[in-house]
Amino acid sequence: MIPLTRDMRHALDPVAFARERLAFAADAVQASLLSSSGSQLLCCTRQFGKSTVTAAAVLHQAHYVASRTIIVSPGQRQSDLLLAKVEEFARVAEIPFTRVAGDDPCLQFASGVVIALPASEATTRGFGGCTWLIVDEASRVPDPVFYAALPFLATTNGRVWLLSTPFGQRGFFFREHEGGRFAVTRVTAPECSRISPE
Repeated sequence: MIPLTRDMRHALDPVAFARERLAFAADAVQASLLSSSGSQLLCCTRQFGKSTVTAAAVLHQAHYVASRTIIVSPGQRQSDLLLAKVEEFARVAEIPFTRVAGDDPCLQFASGVVIALPASEATTRGFGGCTWLIVDEASRVPDPVFYAALPFLATTNGRVWLLSTPFGQRGFFFREHEGGRFAVTRVTAPECSRISPE
């Protein structure tokens, strides 16, 4: 059982929550992302920790805030991988949840729900009340899927996170990178201390 004062501090400080409940010591860039409440575009090298920091942020929100987070990626497997990271962190933090299998696998927490979807424009419809749309490997997600998913946020004015390594000057990920609607975080391989020069 987490003492109430500590739990209240964690509710207000996602960086402390990640460090003390998840054993995830965020670096300065990751800490800034954890503390963000707005829309973000992460154009970062592989192994920067895009999925890890996002999973920590998603769990923090699902645990403390009435929320509906939807993950979209190029395929169900990719979406499931991010969902699995959220589940792994929940187990580390001993936060109760229910895993629901099926066509739209999800994790249900006391406050929020996290749903994982594939990048299919035909089936990525009919989800409302989304408070946070996460598009993983966004540079590889087709434009029609992204634009079909945006209405998920129509009634909530929710936030969007686009996570990806770059994939050329094409598609919505590149346009949003250049467009100024998102706070953009760029990290190259030489800028990531966890990647050796070799």
